[in-house]
Amino acid sequence: ASEMEIIISAQQAVIDSDPLTFEGPFTDDLIGDQWRYDTVHFNEAGLREHADRWHSSIVPIIPNYIVLDDDNDGIENELDLCPETSNESLVDVFGCSDEQLDLDGDGIRNEKDNCPNTPLGDPVYTDGCSDRQLGNEIQTECLAFTNISHDYDYDVKSKSSFNISGIISNYCNDAIMYPSTLIVNNNIGISTSTDSVNWRYAIDGVNSTYNSYEVKWRVTRNISLVPDGTQIFLDLHPTRDNCFENCSTSQEYHYNYSMLFGNLNPQTNNTNVDDSNDNNTLTNSTENETSDTIGNNTEEESNLVEDSDGDGVQDSEDKCRGYDDSIDSDTDGIPDACDSSLSASLESENSNLMWISISVLGLLLICLVSVLIFGIIKNERS
Repeated sequence: ASEMEIIISAQQAVIDSDPLTFEGPFTDDLIGDQWRYDTVHFNEAGLREHADRWHSSIVPIIPNYIVLDDDNDGIENELDLCPETSNESLVDVFGCSDEQLDLDGDGIRNEKDNCPNTPLGDPVYTDGCSDRQLGNEIQTECLAFTNISHDYDYDVKSKSSFNISGIISNYCNDAIMYPSTLIVNNNIGISTSTDSVNWRYAIDGVNSTYNSYEVKWRVTRNISLVPDGTQIFLDLHPTRDNCFENCSTSQEYHYNYSMLFGNLNPQTNNTNVDDSNDNNTLTNSTENETSDTIGNNTEEESNLVEDSDGDGVQDSEDKCRGYDDSIDSDTDGIPDACDSSLSASLESENSNLMWISISVLGLLLICLVSVLIFGIIKNERS
């Protein structure tokens, strides 16, 4: 006899000799792609068949077993996938009626589906409607970011590090394995933390409770290279998408993120007026009325035009909030305080000066060594 037959015979001997040991279902025939998705583990059909066979084996040996069927659809509660079927509705073997099923296959049961004819493959919201059906812009990739923000404290001068956080979501039906993030950072003096803290084994499909989670990165700057007033730019790319390689034009989603360093408290212009100066006192009532009128008009105009940093440029047109827009040493239209290219240029100049200094010191050292060697040789000859 084979080893398997010996094992089965021994199991049967135990069942026959012990009145409290019962025979379970035969499941050795549940093999192949019909029942197992990887030749080892059961797929959904395999799990259901396995459970049904155990149910058939266990129920007969339970004394006084009562079948509970709360919705009276002929399917007992433990096997009823639709426990609230309406009276007199026809149900399938799982206890579900037509109105309880998901006819358009979007993952939302018909009775909760406000859009019953969802195009196949369209991700939907909890009401069963896709962006295409709602007339919204269609998300062409599975992974995308929302609610991107930072905790940089503008009340703290020259803050050197902070966090960027956001939500990464899966807008496709299928789960995505190992979602992570690529941060494209072309800013000199800026470094970002690795993505290991955001690693997940999988992110579920759009209709799952776990189709999104929070991600966070640490950003650090070299203050000498990135002074206050510098604006940085980062590109956040979800990398474990259905578009991990060979992306088409419509599958190049990324989130552009920028922010400005420095204290952004509005500048305050203080003007001291000497009340003792008789020349500032108007005695003519007509002049007083004219002054009041002008003052009121000026106050109304100041309320209409906001210039929080006092640089003469109203806030709605201000290119560099919190700083003087008129300071533009390279005349490129970007104020120095927000000109990242200027910072890079200064860094390049500093780098050139450093290499020149090193070269000069190297030549001096070579000369000194040459003199010493010449002196030693001369002494030996004498």
